[in-house]
Amino acid sequence: MLQYRQAPSVKPVVDVLDGENKLWDLTEIWYQILKLHCAPEDGFIIKALPEAASPETPETYGLHSMTVTGPGQEGFSTFFAIVCSTAVYRDKTSVRLRAANELRRLLAEIYHTRVTNGQYTPLRGAVAVGQSVQFFNWGEDGVLRMFPFGAHPFDIKDDHFAVQGCLDIVVQHH
Repeated sequence: MLQYRQAPSVKPVVDVLDGENKLWDLTEIWYQILKLHCAPEDGFIIKALPEAASPETPETYGLHSMTVTGPGQEGFSTFFAIVCSTAVYRDKTSVRLRAANELRRLLAEIYHTRVTNGQYTPLRGAVAVGQSVQFFNWGEDGVLRMFPFGAHPFDIKDDHFAVQGCLDIVVQHH
């Protein structure tokens, strides 16, 4: 029986902000978040792909990538995440909603592309705003399910007990 790993509350990682540019150190933040779900003792390896990063501006999202490789032989899941800084707006809700809408768009686009190619691998995603993290799952039925912020033990290994894919992080300029 698969044991779910209870994820503690994700705290804002302010000590990894660049003092001059005020950009998130995404590698450290997402390593801390991901290792809650993909522990090294379970055979998971997390690697950053700095060469896949795109430019960040105050008006646009910057794209960063990481790979999450699991110990299994069959199947793979792709995990997408959007990280938002709450310092941009006083209204955190607007930040979260914009990020969630962007994530839905990304998941829908990728899911339908895969279906067209005959691939039905479920997609997963998360939106992180400050201390709040909301998880999404787009299954084979094409329905996007939303788990409440910080209320569900998200398990990235649920379907195939192994993950091999790309973690695309869309970042809001701090």
